[in-house]
Amino acid sequence: MADAQPKRHHFVPLFYLERWSSHDRVEVRRRDGGRFPTNPINVAVVNGFYDFRDDDGVVSKEVEKFLADQVEGPASSALLAIDNMGLASDPGSGEREALSAFIAYQMTRTPERRSEMMMAEAVRDFLGGRELTEPLMAEYLETCHLGFTPSERETRASWNFIWYQLNHLDPGTPEMTMEIMHATGLRLLPKLAAMHWSIEHNRKQRLITSDQPVLIWKRPSPRDRFEGVGIETADEIRLPLDPAKQLVLTHRPRPKSMRLSPTETAMRNRALAARCHAFVVGSSKQSALLDSLVLRTRGPTVRFDIGNLYEHDAAGLAVVSEIRGTGPSEVTAWQGGFYGAPIRWTARRTQCAAIHANRWEAQALPGTPRPSRSAQ
Repeated sequence: MADAQPKRHHFVPLFYLERWSSHDRVEVRRRDGGRFPTNPINVAVVNGFYDFRDDDGVVSKEVEKFLADQVEGPASSALLAIDNMGLASDPGSGEREALSAFIAYQMTRTPERRSEMMMAEAVRDFLGGRELTEPLMAEYLETCHLGFTPSERETRASWNFIWYQLNHLDPGTPEMTMEIMHATGLRLLPKLAAMHWSIEHNRKQRLITSDQPVLIWKRPSPRDRFEGVGIETADEIRLPLDPAKQLVLTHRPRPKSMRLSPTETAMRNRALAARCHAFVVGSSKQSALLDSLVLRTRGPTVRFDIGNLYEHDAAGLAVVSEIRGTGPSEVTAWQGGFYGAPIRWTARRTQCAAIHANRWEAQALPGTPRPSRSAQ
């Protein structure tokens, strides 16, 4: 008899959530106000989320099987090694490669990432056959996306970005997002493995996790108003491992093992909670801690801006770029909350394919739709 195929797919792996479990229970607090104890098997799970429909229309479980066998299994073993040693795995080791893959795929495998990749399809559904105009784009942003009235610049930028996708790219599908997830994981893995790794310890076991457990963190800056953060611009990439410790990746050397003070632990929990999509997770002993966190009704989301595109002239001076003498060209910047760096598209729709191909490596923001054949 063939093995039963899993129907319930965890976008945050079950083995990972169980590291916060006591007597088969974790505590969950949601942005919508709900808080409850539950078995971790019921957390961060969606029926058929990684089902992949092939060209013949046949539903495949291969993506879920790949994540379970090639990503989650090795990562679970690597975490046990950290539990035993109290230190991060060495460069070049199989454990480091396994955890690098785990982090890379965890960044891209969640419903939030999928919804970002398929934002144009959500706008298409909102339009219901209407032509996308800037007033309709503003209505969508206010009622469905942001929850407040967007600025004229944000409306124009998002219209520019979404209009192009609707008219020149293939329709977004779950299958497309899973292809991007896999390609991105492979691109990010060696970059993560090459960073400096350390373990931060909390003796009182007060670290929490969330539905977005990988936190790409950068010190606050005035540039945050218009610029996101990616792998190469982050100060730290954090992954809580259990209530007592978390893994931290940096570009600069730091001690392999560090003790967190209560203040530092609280700051890390607040940062993780602010970045969560829908909920945070803690152990049964962390109920009061979860209640103390500030969770806004809406989490971070994709934002847009627009402005002139600059280039260097023969003298090396920055000048406004023009396309074929038709006037100043513009760029649309797309950033996903605290997670990604801006993405620039010219208003004349040039250079799009090159941006699709190259944006990941330096900026690491999941979500680029692939150009259709007609657009390449």
